[in-house]
Amino acid sequence: MEKKYNKRLLSLICAGLIAALCTALLYGFFPAPYRDTVEDCAIRYGVESSLIYAVLKAESNFDPAAVSRAGAKGLAQLTDATAQYAAEMAGEEYGFGDAFDAEKSIGLAAVYLRYLLRKYDGDQRRATAAYNAGEGNVDKWLSADGDMKEIPFGETKKYVNKVKWYKRVYSLLYN
Repeated sequence: MEKKYNKRLLSLICAGLIAALCTALLYGFFPAPYRDTVEDCAIRYGVESSLIYAVLKAESNFDPAAVSRAGAKGLAQLTDATAQYAAEMAGEEYGFGDAFDAEKSIGLAAVYLRYLLRKYDGDQRRATAAYNAGEGNVDKWLSADGDMKEIPFGETKKYVNKVKWYKRVYSLLYN
């Protein structure tokens, strides 16, 4: 009887340790830096914080100094033209060095996401595809097949799926 009890206790302890390790790994792989700024922007612009985090992770993995081949910059990986457009929508000034300011970058990402979500009637798949490939491409895909069943750009298709998955994880971990 005592051996059986010890095996069960050991099994429970191991299961608890594995669960704790998995949880620690998840939080390590999916950090939530700039939490106050993200939460503030989520409330201010009406965009889910988990979506903001998912986009920032997919775009730059939270590197405020990131620069892409296409010239996108900062945490949100916005081009200067898109950042300027988002700043105008928010009624803010935009200087080209602002892309590397974490708080400014997060705010501009939230404004641009809000705009895209509104444009595409709340459809996060379309909005994130437009964030990655541009509105013009998404509009062409929609006019070609009506509901964008297939995303013809492999990179954008992967991006949309990644953001969707990251959003789920951030929703589970931080909401």
